[in-house]
Amino acid sequence: MRTSDKSGPCQVRYVALSWVFMDRSAREYLIGLNLIPELTPRRMTILLDHFSSPEEMWRASQGALASLPGFSAETAAKIIAQRSIEALDTELERARKLHVTILTVLDEEYPPLLRQIENPSAVLYLRGEPQIDTTRTLAIVGTRRSSRYGRTMASKLGQDLARLGLSIVSGLAIGIDAAAHKGALETGRTIAVLGSGLAHIYPASNARLASEICEKGGSLASEYPLTTPPSKWTFPQRNRIISGLSRGVIVVEAPMRSGA
Repeated sequence: MRTSDKSGPCQVRYVALSWVFMDRSAREYLIGLNLIPELTPRRMTILLDHFSSPEEMWRASQGALASLPGFSAETAAKIIAQRSIEALDTELERARKLHVTILTVLDEEYPPLLRQIENPSAVLYLRGEPQIDTTRTLAIVGTRRSSRYGRTMASKLGQDLARLGLSIVSGLAIGIDAAAHKGALETGRTIAVLGSGLAHIYPASNARLASEICEKGGSLASEYPLTTPPSKWTFPQRNRIISGLSRGVIVVEAPMRSGA
């Protein structure tokens, strides 16, 4: 059973908790599978292509998993060992308390543009505005080690483009990203895609900015389970989400080897 709680500043989708294994919905199985670190976006795509339903993915035997490309017997064993209804229910309850909406690729509200990238996120966590109109989004990104001129240009671009009705997408990082978000907030709204879970805002110095984005009609987005800390691999991986939510990407300032 699915209910909606619209109290507070953020709309929340909450899937009712149940300890009965057979009562799980397809989207709940996807959320539960997304909690398993070994199920990378590529492996999740393989599972979705191979099995007929998320429930079948959840119940798959070690042999069935190990036979898939990109899976080994060791990986399959780790996946099976970490399938946990208790962990799923804990995540759903945590999302409810944090006013976080959880979307899956099975949901109509899942951003259509994001579906088109290679290995789209099977699960997307959103805080703030849960509906993202990808027909009017543009990303502004760049280096953390930015110049004053770069930050000024990022802020002006964010402000001018948001005034035209575009939602500005960026990564909440210090430097160019933060400047673009702040500029957009002057005249419109912005979307921050995190390289961590939404219960772990990073960098901490931008926690107030993250709150302001939510308060002013924007969104915080992440494909990672709520308590996932940032790491050196989460940021390059999240960059595909930034591009997948955007009609175009403006790189304001970045060295050749930059993730931007």
